[in-house]
Amino acid sequence: MSGQAGVSRPGRVLRLLIWLIFTSLWTYSLLAPQPVQPSDDPVCQRRFAQIANGTHVAVYFLYAVLTGWLRLAKPTRYYFFAFLMVHAALIEYCQTFFPWRHASWEDFGLDVAGIAVGVVFNSYWWRD
Repeated sequence: MSGQAGVSRPGRVLRLLIWLIFTSLWTYSLLAPQPVQPSDDPVCQRRFAQIANGTHVAVYFLYAVLTGWLRLAKPTRYYFFAFLMVHAALIEYCQTFFPWRHASWEDFGLDVAGIAVGVVFNSYWWRD
């Protein structure tokens, strides 16, 4: 992880540790049973879907920002962002094997949108 200008070695390790913990928690939350199910009321179901969709965008945006915060050199940086895209796709695929979850191309599209906005936001750190 050389190429992280202005970040000490302990700082790099701490940032990577935070990123790995975030990755683990987010992966678990996407595969665990949903703690709350909407009622049969259509308005409630629509609001639940809106919150879930917003959560996908917001969390993948945060995931992309955390990835940029690692301050990786160019080749490694691209691999980490490719990982985010693969993670989003694999999570949707893996959800097909869990009866309490459902896979959705819409969710994947929202994940990619969050990543894209995060990449644009990260351009501040990438002026090298």
